[in-house]
Amino acid sequence: MSVYQLKTAFQNKLRPISNTLIKQGFTANQITLSAVILSLITAHLIARHAKHHKAYWYLLPTGLFVRMAMNAIDGMMAKEHGQASTLGAWLNESGDMVSDTALFLGLLPHTNHPAHLVFITALSLATELTAIMATLLTGERANHGPLGKSDRALALGIFGLIKGLDKELSYERLILVIAQLLLIKTIINRGQAIICHRSTNQQ
Repeated sequence: MSVYQLKTAFQNKLRPISNTLIKQGFTANQITLSAVILSLITAHLIARHAKHHKAYWYLLPTGLFVRMAMNAIDGMMAKEHGQASTLGAWLNESGDMVSDTALFLGLLPHTNHPAHLVFITALSLATELTAIMATLLTGERANHGPLGKSDRALALGIFGLIKGLDKELSYERLILVIAQLLLIKTIINRGQAIICHRSTNQQ
């Protein structure tokens, strides 16, 4: 089970916004870039201010929710309004990786286990690169869980909410290790999907 499976219902709620943005002359690429900028600003503010001002932690769940909404909207604008392009696909994939990296590294000043957090960042990038590889090899993006982009956003949002409530995160190291294992499982699942697809086509 992955949060990604709720994507269709989420898109249906956001479709009126997508249609309005098209009417106002906005493009999918503009929304994609705006989502990246939002993530960079969120990461910067949390890295610099969240230690002394707990309210900044609420930017994490809020910013992630808005980012996921913008990601859904730019996808609809591209697919449903003829704005799909090679540049757009590149911006979408690279933007996701830049955003994830910034948000994870923005947490470094607030963890006692920086090496684990850096490893999680690397594994997150690997999951997205595996998904891109699936697109190149099979023509379909691999969005398998258990810790895809949407799932990571949910987990980070919950983390920000807990920190904003001034609660200590018990067993932080254990939680980070579990996240690493889930990311490794995600990479394996996506890799297996590629292998199965190619094996089926070669039979």
